[in-house]
Amino acid sequence: MEDVELGSAEVQQVFTLTLTTKERKLGMTKHTNVAGARVTVGELWIGAKVRVRRGEEVVFEGKALSIRHFKEEVSRVKKGSECGVILSHFGDFKVGDVLSFFEVKPRKIGLYDAEPGEPAGDRRA
Repeated sequence: MEDVELGSAEVQQVFTLTLTTKERKLGMTKHTNVAGARVTVGELWIGAKVRVRRGEEVVFEGKALSIRHFKEEVSRVKKGSECGVILSHFGDFKVGDVLSFFEVKPRKIGLYDAEPGEPAGDRRA
């Protein structure tokens, strides 16, 4: 498996939302912290995996539950846009944190990439 980077954003501001029971999704609390961020590379996708980096340290790895652009929930946000991001079971955002969005895809093993004793390509005995 390998991580495929989708995009990243820098946290500019942290907000606290008070959500009704109807508005909450799994992983959200009544008072949920939202990362107000600017997309610096690529796109951010709802449902993607996210790493929160503080300096060189990864402080959280989880899933993006909600992405909002001007209070409207959206599925994607492109480079240069500002948005609010809510992550599953995480709200300890700090200004300057970097949110790296990625997806995990199976890695194809080429003929010359195989480990010793591992089948390579479509070889038949």
